[in-house]
Amino acid sequence: MAERDYLSAISDRIVVFDGGMGATLEMFDLTQEDYGGLLGKCHEALVLNRPDVIEGVHTSMI
Repeated sequence: MAERDYLSAISDRIVVFDGGMGATLEMFDLTQEDYGGLLGKCHEALVLNRPDVIEGVHTSMI
């Protein structure tokens, strides 16, 4: 689907899109500090601690 078609579709209706968010986040060199000091990789913590990374991934998917 072309970018223009996708943007048009989301302005008209709800669109479900799976872009492999977790796999994409694994490609970044993120530190434990980026995850809020949590052990492991809780990608949800990035919403609070690295919103720039989350926004960048979302933007790249559309």
